[in-house]
Amino acid sequence: MNKKQAAYLYSLVYPITRNQVIARKIVFDVLKEYKHVEEKIIIRKAINKAIEAGKAKIG
Repeated sequence: MNKKQAAYLYSLVYPITRNQVIARKIVFDVLKEYKHVEEKIIIRKAINKAIEAGKAKIG
């Protein structure tokens, strides 16, 4: 993914986590882990991780 796509992914994850550091970490981790995977799958994985992080923060 290029910078534009990473920024788009960050813009999807940040409102869920409401934390810049966690959102940035999720984006970097997902991009490293799923380099050669379709973009839709990467987005889905990032959003799922953000939701998990939000649940852990609340609970």
